[in-house]
Amino acid sequence: MHPVLFKVSDFEVRSYGVLLMIGILLAVWWSAARAPRWGIDKGRILDAMLWGIIPGILGARLGFIVQEWEYYAANPDKLWTFRFEGLTSFGGVIMALLGLLWYTRRAKVDAWAFLDVVSLPLLVAHVVGRIGCLLNGCCYGRPTTEWYGVHISETIETLFQPAQVFEGLLVMFGVGVLMLVERRQPRHGTMISLSVIVWGLARFIYEFFRAGTVEEVQRGVASSTYWGSMPITQGHAAALAMVVAGVVMLMFVRKRRLQEAVA
Repeated sequence: MHPVLFKVSDFEVRSYGVLLMIGILLAVWWSAARAPRWGIDKGRILDAMLWGIIPGILGARLGFIVQEWEYYAANPDKLWTFRFEGLTSFGGVIMALLGLLWYTRRAKVDAWAFLDVVSLPLLVAHVVGRIGCLLNGCCYGRPTTEWYGVHISETIETLFQPAQVFEGLLVMFGVGVLMLVERRQPRHGTMISLSVIVWGLARFIYEFFRAGTVEEVQRGVASSTYWGSMPITQGHAAALAMVVAGVVMLMFVRKRRLQEAVA
């Protein structure tokens, strides 16, 4: 693992933060390249960047604080950091989408078309962020003796499953499938709906690789805690909620298409 790329005086430039920014810039670049196909001006993508990035980062941090509230309630001085530490993708995705929706309303842009444009790029940005997790030594899977095991710390000899890589591969497989679907020129709203489903399914599977009891998380042999006495984590529940939301969105798009066909 390589959590710190370099230092500027006493300030550490962390690999996760750098990979996160690379993912965001990649998403912006690809979205701008995709925009004309969906009838969106490239300039709109750049205009919307801050509307997605800032709420996304704040949402990712707030989501993590809520998830780990007992710790932060006891350590209020740790609430805010400028090192991109303690983020959760659920809060980031939700707030980023809300920020982008606000922008489309303000700029009078077709919201469904705009979200379709950024849907696949955002999935790829998430994968790049997971590489940052791998380098940071966080969000890892359970211990393993297989050849693909990785070290999460220089002080721990145990190898762990690179669950971050597993999720990244699942998401990229989904991106490949969605690119084939996109060739059929689906109705506006289809791609963002399917992207939400893909992301939720990949996250649901990913949670199984890293889930454990409170005691196992404290010992460092798991990185996600079971929800009470249930054999699932809060991440599982949130992932299922995302899948359901994607299905509802897809049904809405289909219903709107049928209504327009009848009209």
